[in-house]
Amino acid sequence: ASTARPSDLPDPVLSGGGRFGDGVFEGFGDVLAPVILLKDGIVFINPRATFSDNDEEEYNLGVGYRHLVGNRNMILGANVYYDYRQTQSDAEFDQVGVGLEFLSDWVDARANYYWPEDDPELIDEFDTETVTSSSSSSTEWYDPYAAGHSILQSGLTTRRTTVTTTRQHFEQYEQAMEGWDAEVGVKLPIPGVDEYMDVKLFGGWYSFDGSFGAEDIEGVKGRLEVRALPAVYLDAEVYEDEELNGSDYYVGARVSVPFDVAKISRGRNPFDGKDFQSSKKEVPFASRLTEMVMRDLHVRTEVSPITEILEERQVTSDTSTSHAPARDTL
Repeated sequence: ASTARPSDLPDPVLSGGGRFGDGVFEGFGDVLAPVILLKDGIVFINPRATFSDNDEEEYNLGVGYRHLVGNRNMILGANVYYDYRQTQSDAEFDQVGVGLEFLSDWVDARANYYWPEDDPELIDEFDTETVTSSSSSSTEWYDPYAAGHSILQSGLTTRRTTVTTTRQHFEQYEQAMEGWDAEVGVKLPIPGVDEYMDVKLFGGWYSFDGSFGAEDIEGVKGRLEVRALPAVYLDAEVYEDEELNGSDYYVGARVSVPFDVAKISRGRNPFDGKDFQSSKKEVPFASRLTEMVMRDLHVRTEVSPITEILEERQVTSDTSTSHAPARDTL
């Protein structure tokens, strides 16, 4: 692979793809656009949009710097992002994320931290009304008297019925979670394969702070990345459990292609004339300066249990009294 630095500002790169897990599918579009060319690196902006089949949307806008280290085929990078997410419950959350990158021929490493807004958002509320009743009775007896061959006693029975109505108010909240993730990967030297494609194996860790008294969500993760062609990537991800994503695995693919912004303004095909090489060996290492930034596609959120707001509980009681004659034989 060549170590030559880009002599002109590199073209923006459009990446698009999708992935699916256990009952989950999402797709994304990403543009990494260099805006400043420095002696040994670039400053870039990076808008991204993510959509899923459960009516969730996320939009990200980042700015970053990638530095090409001399003739060592290494890139050091740093970035900062603003993330916005609309969840399935129509709640909206914002966060700031920062990341560091190390890219090389044989080893890649990344770490990201995410600071969301702190305030929980109300996503559901409802009232219930429960009616219960209880009754008691007592009889006041009068003096007995004779009637024929019997002795009778009359009285008056008083019945008291109390109806209690309890009105309760319940609420449920959703809150974004502060956390981080990191991964380290190595390129696998597979004889007969690595001449045509790059196969990388990553291992990492994720940790997000639990809200509403819940435990933190954390665990190990793994990822297999295959660059089958210079523009085509295949990914498979596994997580320690499904608590983070609703699925403990993802399988997906993405395509990354450069394009010419100037041709768009002239009404021409922005991809016309681009060389989508078919040989891995023809791809210079410096082209990784415009590689897609790998970070979490989500503002992570957690939903609270349904909780009664005790100070809004209302209890009312209504007691009614009725009388009925009573008679008994002694």
